[in-house]
Amino acid sequence: MDGLRLHHISHWYGSCRILQDISLHVATGEIACLLGPSGCGKTTLLRIIAGLETPREGHIAINDRMVTDVAGGLLTPPERRKVGMMFQEAALFPHLSVRDNIGFGLNGMRQAGELWIHDAMLRLKMESLAHSWPHQLSGGQMQRVALLRALAASPSVLLMDEPFSNLDAHNRILMREETLEFLQESRAAIILVTHDPEEAMFMADRIFILNEEGAIVQSGSPSETWLGPVDRFVTELFGPVNRLSGVVRSHIVDTAVGRFAATAVADGKKVDVLIRPDGITIREGGEGNGEDGLYGRILSARLLGRVSHLRIAIDDHVILNARLSGVILPKEGTRVQVLIEKCSVFVFPKNS
Repeated sequence: MDGLRLHHISHWYGSCRILQDISLHVATGEIACLLGPSGCGKTTLLRIIAGLETPREGHIAINDRMVTDVAGGLLTPPERRKVGMMFQEAALFPHLSVRDNIGFGLNGMRQAGELWIHDAMLRLKMESLAHSWPHQLSGGQMQRVALLRALAASPSVLLMDEPFSNLDAHNRILMREETLEFLQESRAAIILVTHDPEEAMFMADRIFILNEEGAIVQSGSPSETWLGPVDRFVTELFGPVNRLSGVVRSHIVDTAVGRFAATAVADGKKVDVLIRPDGITIREGGEGNGEDGLYGRILSARLLGRVSHLRIAIDDHVILNARLSGVILPKEGTRVQVLIEKCSVFVFPKNS
């Protein structure tokens, strides 16, 4: 089947534009993530797909059947779209048991649905909770019930609006893994909304990045968007960076931490040089800066669990933040050689 197609969806309230000319295709069986900052229109787009809100422009098709066509005056009601939804809050029915919540959309709990529910609850080790009430569940358990309820009716499209954001770090990781397994087995076109880049990269086959104006600025696989951000906004969306400035000369930009290629920028242009902290490594020892490498002095070192965060002074004006895997805690004032991976450096024209 074809999955979900959006063509030129735009939306606004008065003079406030929310979404700008959104076109995308999510194939059946594909998991796509909408990644972007808070307020960029991600949840509004889900509501439009579900039929809970009418866009100002554009049309939507699910498995080659038109469900929204603004120009033609078509707006298929939500209950006729075969779209499932999972929200930040589990939104379970308080008067129904766990089992009845999961089977709510099964039209009389047909036998095949009963078997699916039984098997799914066994896999999630929730069979003992079948007759429990929502108020007796933990946050993680409620979200597991919400996931199974959304999948039980075999939707053509599944929309997930930051479903893990209210969980603690441990449960968030567990839920991602469990959810991904179920989603990969479903035959739905799936859109997951998140502002967490790690979550997007873990869950998605493809990522659509929305900027603050509600426009898609880049799409691609997780590796494509991580390794090849198209501008400063996308680069910084994936996490903090070290930012330096320079001017391009002969397709090279000189900075206080080295020379970097700028083949896509015209000579004479001012540029921002962005360096990811996890692209920086160190070696202890050495003197000054010169042809043998780049050197600095440790200002601070903090252990953050699986990584160590270092602040390194290159000179009186340049400080680099580095994130290194493992326990690497040199003492304050230690002289170190600084090595920067070229694949973690991105050069963009200023104000791009």
